[in-house]
Amino acid sequence: MASFKHSALFALLLSLSAGLPACGSKDKGEPDPVPPTDITLAVDRSSLWAGEETLITASFSTGSAEAPTCHWYVDDELGGSETLGTITQDNPALYASPPVAPAGGQVEVKAVRTQDASATGTATLAVRTPEVRLLLPRTQVQLEDTLAIEASLAAAPRGTVEFEWLVDDVLGGSAAVGTITQGNPATYTAPASVPPGGGAQIKARWTVRPEMYHASAELEILFTIKHVDAAAGQDEPSRGRRGLPFRTIGYAVERAATGDTILVAPGVYGPAIGEKSSISVWARKTVRGVDRDACIIEADPSPSSPLRSIFYLGGEAVVENLTIRNPEYPSSQMQHGVAIQGHATVRRVVLREPYILSAVRVMNPDVQAHIEDCDLVNTLAPGEERGMELTGESRATLRNTRIHGWGYGLFINGPRGHRIEGCSFRDNLYGVLTFTSDANPDLGGGAEGSPGGNTFQNNEIGIYNHSAEPVYARENTWSATPPVECGEEGDAPCDFYNPSGGTIVWN
Repeated sequence: MASFKHSALFALLLSLSAGLPACGSKDKGEPDPVPPTDITLAVDRSSLWAGEETLITASFSTGSAEAPTCHWYVDDELGGSETLGTITQDNPALYASPPVAPAGGQVEVKAVRTQDASATGTATLAVRTPEVRLLLPRTQVQLEDTLAIEASLAAAPRGTVEFEWLVDDVLGGSAAVGTITQGNPATYTAPASVPPGGGAQIKARWTVRPEMYHASAELEILFTIKHVDAAAGQDEPSRGRRGLPFRTIGYAVERAATGDTILVAPGVYGPAIGEKSSISVWARKTVRGVDRDACIIEADPSPSSPLRSIFYLGGEAVVENLTIRNPEYPSSQMQHGVAIQGHATVRRVVLREPYILSAVRVMNPDVQAHIEDCDLVNTLAPGEERGMELTGESRATLRNTRIHGWGYGLFINGPRGHRIEGCSFRDNLYGVLTFTSDANPDLGGGAEGSPGGNTFQNNEIGIYNHSAEPVYARENTWSATPPVECGEEGDAPCDFYNPSGGTIVWN
């Protein structure tokens, strides 16, 4: 009986509780909360380079602090595409821009709530393809010329902009096509000989995306060349090009412009082919042989020119990689192999016979001549004439040159300082002779900055010094160790002799 009463009471309580509101619930008369409908997108970076990524976070504008679950679109394509960029289906979502900026340079990213397609949010992203640009002062260079090239992007990106440089798709280039440094601006150095294709391609790549972004510039090596060939050429105005060369060097020089190079093919250039008896090279023109030993310029033994020098150089002329001959000595009337009256350079040139005055002569005031890597070796008449003469107010740098077998190897007749380094004076009557009392050459450790490195071997007198000035000749190699000084000329052979009371500073 008691059990029945308890059951009836429990049922009554259940029936009463069914009519009451649950704990914490709202009264049926209260309105429902506003459902979250609007979505806001927060973009880490709204402007991107093609190939870059950014995170995008979706949140409800009102009604909920929870992150919505969304479908993500790029220009209304779910998940995006290769051309628009792709986006993950997470929140935050990761947008990866395409390798190349899309048409118009921007995309629209849209987030659509999974449970309610009316809840959306959009953001516009700018996507740009970096354009690498090259700035060149010129696109035509000579052999062994240098050129500064600067790279830039069309718009400045974040952080440091760095580039890698290639020549014909080789990082840093090569000896065949030229080399380039890895700075910005970069320095391109043209090769010593014409590349097989006649030119080179310079390329700069932005190192952030080097496989995609680059700019290139074509360089024509020796575009301003005049070709000369003694065997195959003709001296006609329409010629001078590769495959249609001139015949003589003098004709090519006359038709060359400032900055041009006259490229000389192997052969003998002399009276037999109508070569000029004296070739005057002025301004910034270069005469360059293809092969030093096979490109031979022969003296006219009876020159019609009053200059009577095979080469007469002025301005910033360059003569290099040739052999200059005077085979008719001593009957030849040619006075010099090379006469310099300007800031000229003579490099890798061979002179093997004497001339009436000297094989090489530097003259006139304010001349700054450079003679480098030359061979002045008198094999025809050893012990006669002068190898090189530096006269008057001229100034010269003589470097890495052999002066062998002359009466006077280096004859200095003037007061100016000359820089002489790395040279060999051998088998001469006098290796170096200072003829005037104020001559002051720097043979090592002097005012002109010569490091020395000269060799004086097997000369009757290594340095015959008439100068009253101290002549510096440190860090050199002598016939004797220590070098021997003559008390008088009759004491020769010796390393130096000071008949005018001067001194040779050798240690």
